[in-house]
Amino acid sequence: MSSKQCALALFVAATLYGQAPTPPPDAREAEIERLDNLAKDEKDPEQQRKLWQESWDLRQQQYQDDIPRFREEWRKEEDPKKKRKIGEELVRAAIQTDQPQFVLDVATGGKLAEKEIRIPNGNATALPLRILKSFDLEPYPYEKQAAWVIRRMTPDRFELWVPHHGWLFDGKGKLVNEAHPPRRDGVGRQWYGAFLPDGRWVTTDIWDYDRTLHFFSRTGKWRKDLPADKLVPRISEDDRWNPSIIGWCRCDKDGRGFVLSVGENGGRGDAWVSADGSKHHRLAENESPWKMSYPRDLEPKGMYTSLSIPNDRGDQTIGYTAPGHGNECAYPTYQWSETSVQIYGPGAFGFWPGSSNVYIATKEPSPQAKLDTSDEATVGPAITLFYNFDGTFTGWIKATRVSDTAGGHEMLFQDELNRVLTLTPGLQVGKVERFTYPDATAAPPEKLFPDLRLGFFKSGKKLVLARW
Repeated sequence: MSSKQCALALFVAATLYGQAPTPPPDAREAEIERLDNLAKDEKDPEQQRKLWQESWDLRQQQYQDDIPRFREEWRKEEDPKKKRKIGEELVRAAIQTDQPQFVLDVATGGKLAEKEIRIPNGNATALPLRILKSFDLEPYPYEKQAAWVIRRMTPDRFELWVPHHGWLFDGKGKLVNEAHPPRRDGVGRQWYGAFLPDGRWVTTDIWDYDRTLHFFSRTGKWRKDLPADKLVPRISEDDRWNPSIIGWCRCDKDGRGFVLSVGENGGRGDAWVSADGSKHHRLAENESPWKMSYPRDLEPKGMYTSLSIPNDRGDQTIGYTAPGHGNECAYPTYQWSETSVQIYGPGAFGFWPGSSNVYIATKEPSPQAKLDTSDEATVGPAITLFYNFDGTFTGWIKATRVSDTAGGHEMLFQDELNRVLTLTPGLQVGKVERFTYPDATAAPPEKLFPDLRLGFFKSGKKLVLARW
Protein backbone atom coordinates (compact mmCIF):
# COMPACT_ATOMS: atom_id res chain seq x y z
CA MET A 1 0.00 0.00 0.00
CA SER A 2 1.38 3.43 -0.95
CA SER A 3 1.74 6.25 1.59
CA LYS A 4 -1.17 8.15 0.02
CA GLN A 5 -3.39 5.05 0.17
CA CYS A 6 -2.40 4.50 3.81
CA ALA A 7 -3.26 8.10 4.71
CA LEU A 8 -6.62 7.77 2.94
CA ALA A 9 -7.40 4.56 4.83
CA LEU A 10 -6.66 6.24 8.16
CA PHE A 11 -8.84 9.20 7.19
CA VAL A 12 -11.79 6.91 6.31
CA ALA A 13 -11.38 4.89 9.50
CA ALA A 14 -11.34 7.99 11.66
CA THR A 15 -14.44 9.27 9.93
CA LEU A 16 -16.30 5.98 10.38
CA TYR A 17 -15.58 5.94 14.10
CA GLY A 18 -16.72 9.56 14.50
CA GLN A 19 -13.28 11.05 15.23
CA ALA A 20 -11.97 14.28 13.74
CA PRO A 21 -9.41 13.19 11.12
CA THR A 22 -5.83 14.29 11.51
CA PRO A 23 -4.45 15.69 8.24
CA PRO A 24 -1.70 13.52 6.76
CA PRO A 25 1.86 14.88 7.07
CA ASP A 26 2.68 17.45 4.42
CA ALA A 27 5.51 16.11 2.26
CA ARG A 28 6.62 19.70 1.65
CA GLU A 29 7.90 19.94 5.22
CA ALA A 30 10.67 17.47 4.48
CA GLU A 31 11.55 19.23 1.25
CA ILE A 32 11.65 22.65 2.98
CA GLU A 33 13.95 21.21 5.65
CA ARG A 34 16.18 19.70 2.96
CA LEU A 35 16.44 23.00 1.07
CA ASP A 36 17.15 24.93 4.27
CA ASN A 37 19.97 22.56 5.22
CA LEU A 38 21.48 22.80 1.74
CA ALA A 39 21.28 26.61 1.86
CA LYS A 40 23.07 26.74 5.23
CA ASP A 41 26.00 24.74 3.86
CA GLU A 42 26.13 26.33 0.42
CA LYS A 43 29.25 28.44 -0.21
CA ASP A 44 28.18 30.01 -3.51
CA PRO A 45 26.10 33.14 -2.64
CA GLU A 46 24.02 32.95 -5.80
CA GLN A 47 23.23 29.26 -5.39
CA GLN A 48 22.46 29.84 -1.70
CA ARG A 49 20.02 32.61 -2.63
CA LYS A 50 18.23 30.27 -5.05
CA LEU A 51 17.91 27.58 -2.40
CA TRP A 52 16.48 30.04 0.14
CA GLN A 53 14.04 31.28 -2.51
CA GLU A 54 12.90 27.73 -3.34
CA SER A 55 12.32 27.07 0.34
CA TRP A 56 10.43 30.34 0.76
CA ASP A 57 8.22 29.71 -2.29
CA LEU A 58 7.37 26.23 -1.08
CA ARG A 59 6.52 27.52 2.39
CA GLN A 60 4.28 30.20 0.85
CA GLN A 61 2.42 27.53 -1.12
CA GLN A 62 1.95 25.60 2.10
CA TYR A 63 0.56 28.63 3.93
CA GLN A 64 -1.78 29.38 1.04
CA ASP A 65 -3.14 25.83 1.08
CA ASP A 66 -3.48 25.90 4.87
CA ILE A 67 -5.63 29.05 5.02
CA PRO A 68 -8.91 27.60 3.61
CA ARG A 69 -8.61 24.52 5.85
CA PHE A 70 -7.81 26.52 8.99
CA ARG A 71 -10.57 29.00 8.20
CA GLU A 72 -13.19 26.30 7.82
CA GLU A 73 -12.06 24.50 10.99
CA TRP A 74 -12.04 27.78 12.92
CA ARG A 75 -15.55 28.69 11.83
CA LYS A 76 -16.98 25.31 12.84
CA GLU A 77 -15.10 24.79 16.10
CA GLU A 78 -17.19 25.46 19.22
CA ASP A 79 -14.70 24.62 21.94
CA PRO A 80 -13.12 28.00 22.94
CA LYS A 81 -9.62 26.62 23.56
CA LYS A 82 -9.52 24.65 20.32
CA LYS A 83 -10.99 27.57 18.39
CA ARG A 84 -8.32 29.91 19.77
CA LYS A 85 -5.55 27.47 18.78
CA ILE A 86 -6.88 27.08 15.24
CA GLY A 87 -7.29 30.86 15.02
CA GLU A 88 -3.63 31.32 15.91
CA GLU A 89 -2.62 28.98 13.09
CA LEU A 90 -4.87 30.84 10.66
CA VAL A 91 -3.45 34.21 11.74
CA ARG A 92 0.11 32.94 11.34
CA ALA A 93 -0.54 31.69 7.80
CA ALA A 94 -2.36 34.91 6.87
CA ILE A 95 0.48 37.11 8.14
CA GLN A 96 3.10 35.09 6.28
CA THR A 97 1.16 35.51 3.04
CA ASP A 98 0.29 39.16 3.68
CA GLN A 99 -3.49 38.68 3.88
CA PRO A 100 -4.65 40.91 6.75
CA GLN A 101 -8.33 40.26 6.01
CA PHE A 102 -8.07 36.85 7.70
CA VAL A 103 -6.21 38.31 10.68
CA LEU A 104 -9.01 40.84 11.16
CA ASP A 105 -11.62 38.10 10.73
CA VAL A 106 -10.15 36.19 13.67
CA ALA A 107 -9.74 39.35 15.78
CA THR A 108 -13.44 40.17 15.37
CA GLY A 109 -14.73 36.63 15.88
CA GLY A 110 -15.94 36.46 12.28
CA LYS A 111 -18.47 39.22 12.98
CA LEU A 112 -16.93 42.17 11.14
CA ALA A 113 -19.70 42.47 8.54
CA GLU A 114 -22.56 42.39 11.05
CA LYS A 115 -20.95 44.65 13.65
CA GLU A 116 -20.21 47.75 11.56
CA ILE A 117 -21.37 51.00 13.16
CA ARG A 118 -23.03 52.82 10.29
CA ILE A 119 -22.41 56.53 9.85
CA PRO A 120 -25.65 58.37 8.97
CA ASN A 121 -25.96 59.65 5.42
CA GLY A 122 -26.57 63.31 4.75
CA ASN A 123 -24.75 66.53 5.29
CA ALA A 124 -22.65 67.14 8.38
CA THR A 125 -23.29 70.20 10.50
CA ALA A 126 -20.64 72.79 9.63
CA LEU A 127 -18.55 74.24 12.46
CA PRO A 128 -16.84 77.36 11.03
CA LEU A 129 -13.41 78.09 12.49
CA ARG A 130 -11.80 81.36 13.44
CA ILE A 131 -8.05 80.99 12.98
CA LEU A 132 -5.99 82.36 15.86
CA LYS A 133 -2.45 81.42 14.82
CA SER A 134 -0.60 79.49 12.12
CA PHE A 135 2.56 77.38 12.55
CA ASP A 136 5.16 76.23 10.03
CA LEU A 137 6.57 72.72 10.02
CA GLU A 138 10.18 72.14 11.06
CA PRO A 139 12.60 69.71 9.35
CA TYR A 140 13.78 66.79 11.47
CA PRO A 141 16.84 64.55 11.05
CA TYR A 142 16.13 61.62 8.72
CA GLU A 143 12.49 62.64 8.33
CA LYS A 144 10.61 65.18 6.25
CA GLN A 145 9.33 67.05 9.28
CA ALA A 146 9.26 66.95 13.05
CA ALA A 147 6.08 65.62 14.62
CA TRP A 148 3.90 68.23 16.33
CA VAL A 149 3.89 67.69 20.09
CA ILE A 150 0.67 69.01 21.67
CA ARG A 151 -0.18 68.62 25.35
CA ARG A 152 -3.07 69.68 27.56
CA MET A 153 -1.23 70.72 30.71
CA THR A 154 -3.94 71.99 33.08
CA PRO A 155 -7.58 73.10 32.69
CA ASP A 156 -6.37 76.55 31.57
CA ARG A 157 -3.12 75.76 29.73
CA PHE A 158 -1.99 73.83 26.65
CA GLU A 159 1.24 73.81 24.65
CA LEU A 160 2.69 73.13 21.21
CA TRP A 161 6.31 72.17 20.48
CA VAL A 162 8.70 71.50 17.63
CA PRO A 163 12.44 70.93 18.27
CA HIS A 164 13.49 74.60 18.25
CA HIS A 165 10.28 76.36 19.30
CA GLY A 166 7.56 76.04 21.92
CA TRP A 167 4.29 77.96 22.41
CA LEU A 168 2.22 78.21 25.61
CA PHE A 169 -1.49 79.16 25.46
CA ASP A 170 -4.20 79.87 28.00
CA GLY A 171 -7.72 78.46 27.93
CA LYS A 172 -8.93 81.20 25.58
CA GLY A 173 -6.22 80.52 23.02
CA LYS A 174 -4.14 83.55 23.96
CA LEU A 175 -0.36 83.15 23.59
CA VAL A 176 1.19 83.25 27.06
CA ASN A 177 4.85 82.58 26.26
CA GLU A 178 7.28 81.20 23.69
CA ALA A 179 10.46 79.17 24.10
CA HIS A 180 13.49 78.86 21.84
CA PRO A 181 15.74 76.04 23.10
CA PRO A 182 19.40 76.90 22.37
CA ARG A 183 20.10 73.68 20.48
CA ARG A 184 23.63 72.70 19.55
CA ASP A 185 23.56 69.29 17.85
CA GLY A 186 20.54 67.87 19.76
CA VAL A 187 16.87 67.84 18.75
CA GLY A 188 15.02 67.30 22.04
CA ARG A 189 14.40 63.52 22.20
CA GLN A 190 11.04 63.84 20.39
CA TRP A 191 9.35 65.58 23.32
CA TYR A 192 11.33 68.80 22.63
CA GLY A 193 10.36 70.77 25.74
CA ALA A 194 7.70 71.33 28.40
CA PHE A 195 6.22 74.47 29.94
CA LEU A 196 4.87 75.28 33.38
CA PRO A 197 1.68 77.39 33.50
CA ASP A 198 3.68 80.49 34.49
CA GLY A 199 5.87 80.28 31.35
CA ARG A 200 9.00 78.63 32.76
CA TRP A 201 10.15 75.64 30.75
CA VAL A 202 12.57 72.71 30.51
CA THR A 203 14.18 70.76 27.70
CA THR A 204 16.81 68.11 27.09
CA ASP A 205 19.20 67.12 24.33
CA ILE A 206 20.61 70.59 23.73
CA TRP A 207 23.74 68.65 22.99
CA ASP A 208 22.94 65.30 21.39
CA TYR A 209 22.53 62.65 24.07
CA ASP A 210 23.35 65.09 26.89
CA ARG A 211 21.14 63.13 29.37
CA THR A 212 20.31 66.33 31.25
CA LEU A 213 17.18 68.27 32.19
CA HIS A 214 17.80 71.97 31.49
CA PHE A 215 15.69 74.57 33.35
CA PHE A 216 14.91 77.98 31.84
CA SER A 217 13.14 81.08 33.12
CA ARG A 218 10.07 82.60 31.52
CA THR A 219 12.34 84.92 29.54
CA GLY A 220 14.51 82.06 28.30
CA LYS A 221 17.43 82.51 30.70
CA TRP A 222 19.18 79.30 31.75
CA ARG A 223 18.62 78.54 35.45
CA LYS A 224 19.73 75.02 36.30
CA ASP A 225 20.87 71.63 34.98
CA LEU A 226 19.95 68.27 36.52
CA PRO A 227 21.64 65.08 35.29
CA ALA A 228 19.15 62.30 34.59
CA ASP A 229 21.08 59.96 36.90
CA LYS A 230 20.15 62.21 39.82
CA LEU A 231 16.48 62.17 38.87
CA VAL A 232 16.35 58.37 38.56
CA PRO A 233 19.48 56.93 40.23
CA ARG A 234 20.90 53.63 39.01
CA ILE A 235 20.06 51.00 41.63
CA SER A 236 20.79 47.69 39.92
CA GLU A 237 23.41 46.03 37.77
CA ASP A 238 21.05 46.13 34.79
CA ASP A 239 20.86 49.92 35.08
CA ARG A 240 24.50 50.15 34.01
CA TRP A 241 23.47 49.21 30.48
CA ASN A 242 20.48 51.55 30.22
CA PRO A 243 21.55 55.01 28.96
CA SER A 244 20.07 57.86 31.00
CA ILE A 245 18.25 59.76 28.29
CA ILE A 246 15.09 61.63 29.30
CA GLY A 247 12.58 59.80 27.15
CA TRP A 248 9.64 62.10 27.87
CA CYS A 249 8.70 64.97 30.20
CA ARG A 250 5.62 67.10 30.81
CA CYS A 251 4.03 69.43 33.36
CA ASP A 252 2.03 67.73 36.10
CA LYS A 253 -1.74 68.38 36.24
CA ASP A 254 -1.34 70.89 39.10
CA GLY A 255 1.31 72.92 37.28
CA ARG A 256 3.75 72.63 40.19
CA GLY A 257 6.44 70.50 38.59
CA PHE A 258 7.29 67.94 35.93
CA VAL A 259 6.72 64.21 35.44
CA LEU A 260 9.36 62.44 33.36
CA SER A 261 10.91 59.12 32.36
CA VAL A 262 14.62 58.23 32.38
CA GLY A 263 16.20 55.48 30.29
CA GLU A 264 15.91 53.87 26.88
CA ASN A 265 13.54 51.08 25.79
CA GLY A 266 10.62 52.32 27.84
CA GLY A 267 12.69 53.80 30.64
CA ARG A 268 14.19 52.34 33.79
CA GLY A 269 12.12 54.63 36.03
CA ASP A 270 9.84 57.67 36.28
CA ALA A 271 10.33 60.74 38.44
CA TRP A 272 8.75 63.99 39.61
CA VAL A 273 10.78 67.18 39.87
CA SER A 274 9.70 70.56 41.23
CA ALA A 275 9.41 73.68 39.09
CA ASP A 276 12.84 75.00 40.08
CA GLY A 277 14.54 71.60 40.25
CA SER A 278 15.22 71.86 44.00
CA LYS A 279 13.10 68.80 44.87
CA HIS A 280 12.70 65.52 43.06
CA HIS A 281 12.00 61.86 43.70
CA ARG A 282 11.69 58.63 41.81
CA LEU A 283 8.06 57.55 41.48
CA ALA A 284 7.01 54.59 43.58
CA GLU A 285 4.94 51.75 42.10
CA ASN A 286 1.71 53.34 43.39
CA GLU A 287 2.52 56.72 41.79
CA SER A 288 1.11 56.57 38.28
CA PRO A 289 2.38 59.10 35.70
CA TRP A 290 -1.13 59.02 34.17
CA LYS A 291 -2.68 60.04 37.50
CA MET A 292 -0.13 62.86 37.87
CA SER A 293 -0.74 64.23 34.35
CA TYR A 294 -3.78 66.01 32.95
CA PRO A 295 -6.54 63.36 32.75
CA ARG A 296 -6.49 61.23 29.59
CA ASP A 297 -3.78 63.30 27.93
CA LEU A 298 -0.75 61.10 28.59
CA GLU A 299 -0.55 58.58 25.76
CA PRO A 300 0.62 54.92 26.03
CA LYS A 301 4.20 54.62 27.23
CA GLY A 302 6.99 52.08 26.81
CA MET A 303 9.09 51.32 23.76
CA TYR A 304 7.99 50.93 20.16
CA THR A 305 7.66 47.14 20.51
CA SER A 306 5.88 47.26 23.88
CA LEU A 307 3.47 50.00 24.97
CA SER A 308 0.75 50.14 27.63
CA ILE A 309 -1.79 52.48 29.20
CA PRO A 310 -4.10 52.12 32.25
CA ASN A 311 -7.79 52.90 32.45
CA ASP A 312 -8.96 56.02 34.27
CA ARG A 313 -9.21 54.23 37.61
CA GLY A 314 -5.74 52.77 37.18
CA ASP A 315 -6.85 49.23 38.04
CA GLN A 316 -6.62 47.70 34.54
CA THR A 317 -4.11 47.98 31.72
CA ILE A 318 -4.07 47.39 27.98
CA GLY A 319 -0.79 46.95 26.18
CA TYR A 320 0.67 45.72 22.95
CA THR A 321 3.79 43.82 22.06
CA ALA A 322 5.33 43.27 18.64
CA PRO A 323 8.52 41.65 17.33
CA GLY A 324 11.27 44.07 16.34
CA HIS A 325 11.60 42.54 12.88
CA GLY A 326 10.05 39.94 10.60
CA ASN A 327 6.59 39.64 9.06
CA GLU A 328 4.78 39.85 12.39
CA CYS A 329 6.30 43.21 13.39
CA ALA A 330 3.40 44.89 11.54
CA TYR A 331 0.87 42.84 13.53
CA PRO A 332 1.13 43.68 17.24
CA THR A 333 -0.70 41.67 19.86
CA TYR A 334 -2.97 43.71 22.13
CA GLN A 335 -3.59 42.27 25.58
CA TRP A 336 -5.90 43.15 28.46
CA SER A 337 -7.27 40.96 31.25
CA GLU A 338 -7.53 37.45 29.75
CA THR A 339 -7.93 38.76 26.18
CA SER A 340 -5.34 38.71 23.41
CA VAL A 341 -6.00 40.21 19.95
CA GLN A 342 -3.54 40.34 17.05
CA ILE A 343 -4.26 42.79 14.22
CA TYR A 344 -2.51 44.98 11.68
CA GLY A 345 -0.95 48.03 13.31
CA PRO A 346 0.22 49.52 15.50
CA GLY A 347 -2.58 52.01 15.98
CA ALA A 348 -3.95 54.20 18.74
CA PHE A 349 -5.49 52.22 21.58
CA GLY A 350 -6.88 52.71 25.06
CA PHE A 351 -9.99 52.67 27.22
CA TRP A 352 -13.30 54.47 27.01
CA PRO A 353 -13.67 57.39 29.48
CA GLY A 354 -14.44 56.07 32.96
CA SER A 355 -14.60 52.50 31.64
CA SER A 356 -12.53 49.36 31.11
CA ASN A 357 -13.96 48.76 27.63
CA VAL A 358 -11.35 49.00 24.90
CA TYR A 359 -10.79 50.69 21.53
CA ILE A 360 -8.05 49.73 19.06
CA ALA A 361 -7.25 51.49 15.78
CA THR A 362 -6.20 49.44 12.76
CA LYS A 363 -6.68 49.42 8.97
CA GLU A 364 -9.44 47.91 6.90
CA PRO A 365 -8.01 45.31 4.48
CA SER A 366 -8.03 46.47 0.88
CA PRO A 367 -10.25 44.54 -1.55
CA GLN A 368 -7.42 44.84 -4.08
CA ALA A 369 -4.88 43.16 -1.78
CA LYS A 370 -2.57 40.77 -3.62
CA LEU A 371 0.28 38.61 -2.45
CA ASP A 372 2.91 40.47 -4.43
CA THR A 373 2.06 43.91 -3.00
CA SER A 374 3.63 45.79 -0.13
CA ASP A 375 1.98 46.09 3.30
CA GLU A 376 0.72 49.55 2.44
CA ALA A 377 -1.18 48.21 -0.58
CA THR A 378 -2.95 45.45 1.36
CA VAL A 379 -4.73 47.77 3.77
CA GLY A 380 -7.20 50.56 3.25
CA PRO A 381 -8.87 53.24 5.40
CA ALA A 382 -8.31 53.56 9.14
CA ILE A 383 -10.92 51.87 11.32
CA THR A 384 -11.44 51.45 15.07
CA LEU A 385 -12.47 48.22 16.81
CA PHE A 386 -14.35 48.08 20.11
CA TYR A 387 -14.35 45.37 22.76
CA ASN A 388 -15.91 44.85 26.15
CA PHE A 389 -13.42 44.24 28.92
CA ASP A 390 -14.27 40.52 28.84
CA GLY A 391 -12.95 40.40 25.26
CA THR A 392 -16.32 40.38 23.47
CA PHE A 393 -16.08 42.18 20.12
CA THR A 394 -18.86 44.80 20.13
CA GLY A 395 -18.43 46.76 16.90
CA TRP A 396 -16.26 48.85 14.61
CA ILE A 397 -16.40 52.15 12.79
CA LYS A 398 -14.57 53.45 9.75
CA ALA A 399 -13.01 56.35 11.66
CA THR A 400 -10.24 57.15 14.15
CA ARG A 401 -10.44 58.67 17.62
CA VAL A 402 -9.74 62.40 17.95
CA SER A 403 -10.59 63.16 21.59
CA ASP A 404 -13.19 62.83 24.31
CA THR A 405 -16.26 65.06 24.22
CA ALA A 406 -16.54 68.09 26.50
CA GLY A 407 -18.74 66.10 28.88
CA GLY A 408 -16.11 63.40 29.19
CA HIS A 409 -18.43 60.42 28.64
CA GLU A 410 -18.39 60.07 24.86
CA MET A 411 -15.62 60.17 22.25
CA LEU A 412 -15.09 62.03 18.98
CA PHE A 413 -13.98 60.21 15.83
CA GLN A 414 -12.90 61.49 12.42
CA ASP A 415 -13.92 59.57 9.29
CA GLU A 416 -12.34 59.51 5.83
CA LEU A 417 -14.55 62.43 4.72
CA ASN A 418 -13.18 64.59 7.56
CA ARG A 419 -16.46 64.45 9.42
CA VAL A 420 -16.27 64.44 13.23
CA LEU A 421 -18.61 61.92 14.82
CA THR A 422 -19.82 61.78 18.40
CA LEU A 423 -19.90 58.15 19.54
CA THR A 424 -21.63 57.03 22.72
CA PRO A 425 -20.38 54.21 24.98
CA GLY A 426 -23.31 52.22 23.58
CA LEU A 427 -21.72 52.65 20.11
CA GLN A 428 -24.43 54.94 18.78
CA VAL A 429 -23.47 57.79 16.44
CA GLY A 430 -24.82 61.11 17.68
CA LYS A 431 -23.73 64.37 16.12
CA VAL A 432 -22.08 64.39 12.69
CA GLU A 433 -20.10 67.61 12.22
CA ARG A 434 -17.36 69.02 10.03
CA PHE A 435 -14.92 71.77 10.94
CA THR A 436 -14.48 74.26 8.10
CA TYR A 437 -12.04 77.03 7.24
CA PRO A 438 -13.30 80.48 6.17
CA ASP A 439 -13.27 79.32 2.52
CA ALA A 440 -15.64 76.45 3.50
CA THR A 441 -13.04 73.70 2.94
CA ALA A 442 -12.77 70.92 5.51
CA ALA A 443 -10.37 71.42 8.45
CA PRO A 444 -8.94 68.04 9.57
CA PRO A 445 -8.35 68.15 13.35
CA GLU A 446 -4.93 67.32 14.80
CA LYS A 447 -6.01 67.67 18.44
CA LEU A 448 -9.17 69.10 19.98
CA PHE A 449 -10.03 70.65 23.34
CA PRO A 450 -13.85 70.51 23.13
CA ASP A 451 -14.41 72.02 26.58
CA LEU A 452 -12.48 75.12 25.45
CA ARG A 453 -13.90 75.06 21.90
CA LEU A 454 -10.32 75.25 20.67
CA GLY A 455 -8.17 72.91 18.62
CA PHE A 456 -5.22 72.43 16.31
CA PHE A 457 -6.04 71.68 12.67
CA LYS A 458 -4.07 70.66 9.59
CA SER A 459 -3.79 73.14 6.76
CA GLY A 460 -1.56 71.78 4.01
CA LYS A 461 1.90 71.54 5.55
CA LYS A 462 0.97 74.01 8.25
CA LEU A 463 -0.80 73.63 11.58
CA VAL A 464 -3.32 76.19 12.80
CA LEU A 465 -4.84 76.96 16.19
CA ALA A 466 -8.50 77.86 15.77
CA ARG A 467 -11.68 78.46 17.74
CA TRP A 468 -15.22 77.41 16.85
